[in-house]
Amino acid sequence: MNPTSRWVALLGISERSLAFRILCRDACGPKPPAAIGKSILLTFALTLAVSCAPAAAVPTLPDATATVPSTASADPTTTPIAERSTAVPRSTRTPTATATLIPVGSPPGALVFQSGDSVLYLPADGEPRPIYTVEEGPPPGSPTFSPDCQWVAFTAPRADSSGFQADILAVRVDGTEVRTIASSSRHESGPSWSPDGIRLVFVLDGGELHIVTFDGGARARLTAVEKGSVFAPAWSPIGEVIAYIEETQEGRKIRLVHSDHRPLQDVATGSVTPSGVLSWSPDGMRLAFADEDGDLYIVDIASGITTPVLAMPGRIEGTTWSGNGTTVVFSATREENATQYLWDIYSIDLDDGELRRITTSGKDRGPDLCRMVPP
Repeated sequence: MNPTSRWVALLGISERSLAFRILCRDACGPKPPAAIGKSILLTFALTLAVSCAPAAAVPTLPDATATVPSTASADPTTTPIAERSTAVPRSTRTPTATATLIPVGSPPGALVFQSGDSVLYLPADGEPRPIYTVEEGPPPGSPTFSPDCQWVAFTAPRADSSGFQADILAVRVDGTEVRTIASSSRHESGPSWSPDGIRLVFVLDGGELHIVTFDGGARARLTAVEKGSVFAPAWSPIGEVIAYIEETQEGRKIRLVHSDHRPLQDVATGSVTPSGVLSWSPDGMRLAFADEDGDLYIVDIASGITTPVLAMPGRIEGTTWSGNGTTVVFSATREENATQYLWDIYSIDLDDGELRRITTSGKDRGPDLCRMVPP
C-alpha cells in the first residue's frame, strides 16, 4: 500500500473527496519546504479530528491468582521467588483515562484521608468530617486505619528549635481521643498497622524502619540502609511480612522483611520502578503501587508478574484496597494551571475497569479504606 492509500485508510475518507484532493496535491507533489510543512500540519489536524473518539475502556486486571503455580504459597517467607517472569512493559505513556467527565461515587467502605490541614473520616454512606486538625506547620500525612477501624494512625508535625519534625499519633474515628505513638527528637513518618492492631511499623529519619507498640511502649529498629532511604512501609494483613521501598544508588526496589528482622527475597517488578505508597491486597498475595511515571500497577508476590492497571493524565500516589479485594482507591492529581496540581481521590473496579471520583475539593490525598467486610 502506497503512502497516500495508507492515509486514506487511516483517515476514513474518499480519495475523490475535496479534502483528500487538497491533501494529496500538497503532500505528494514537489513543493518547497514551507508548503510541505503546511501539509504535515493539515495531515496532523485531520488525523487528530478522526482520533478524538472516546478512549478505550480501562484494561481489566486479569486474575493474578491464575498465574501463580499451584505449588506456590501465599506466605512470602516460604515461597521461592527466584523464578519470576518480567513485568508487562508499557509501550507508551499514553493515559488510559482521558479528561472526560468521571462520575462521582461513594467509597467502597469507610475512608480516611488528608485534606488540607486535617485528617478526614468519610463513612461509606455519610459526609466527611475532620477528626484531627493541625494548628501550625506542615499538614498531617499518611492516615491509616487500625485493623478494627476504630483508630487512625497518622504523621503530625511537631515544632522544635530547627523548625518542624514529625510524630506518629493515633486518633479515634470519632475524634474524641488522641494518642502519641512515637515521638522523639527525630522525624517519624509513614505508619502501618500489624494485623493484630498491637504494633505499627514506621520510618525514622528516612533511613530506618522501626516497630512500636500501639500503647507507645516497646520500640525497636527493624532495618536500616546506610547510603539511601526507605519509605512506604506496608504490613501484610495476613502475617508478619512487611513490604517497603528502598532507594540506593542502584535504584528503587520493593523489599520484604519479617517482623523478627529476617530479610526476605525482594519483590521483582521487572522494568517498572516503584515510587508511590505500597498497599497489600486483603489476601496478602499482591501489592498495588505507583511507578515513577505516576501510573498504577499491581504485582503478584509469588510470581513477580507486574500488571499495569491505570494511567491518569496526572499522577497517581497513594493506594488502598477494598476489603473484598475488587477495588483499589487512590489519590491522583488533576492540572489546574501550568504551576498548580490539585489532588482528588478516585476508585477503580478491578473487574470492569470502572473509574469513579470520590472527592472533588482538589486538596484530598493519602486515602486508606477500612478493610472490615460487613457480614
